[in-house]
Amino acid sequence: NGFHRHGLFFNVLLFLPMEEETLQDIYKTFLAKKTGHPYKKLLYQRNSVMLGLMVFQGLDSGDLERLTAKDINLREGIV
Repeated sequence: NGFHRHGLFFNVLLFLPMEEETLQDIYKTFLAKKTGHPYKKLLYQRNSVMLGLMVFQGLDSGDLERLTAKDINLREGIV
């Protein structure tokens, strides 16, 4: 299964874990994407953070949906 969004194809694997290297490759590929318009740059920054939380912290889309500003402590680096 998968879906196409903004020129990128993402595999949706609901119950199959991915290897750490694969997740890091996905993240690096996304970060290498160029943005032009300032609005797209803001979306890119937001999406980079969301993808990073999924790849490196193990959050899923439901976790991201429930996440609020109160859940984040930037000074201590805690989510």
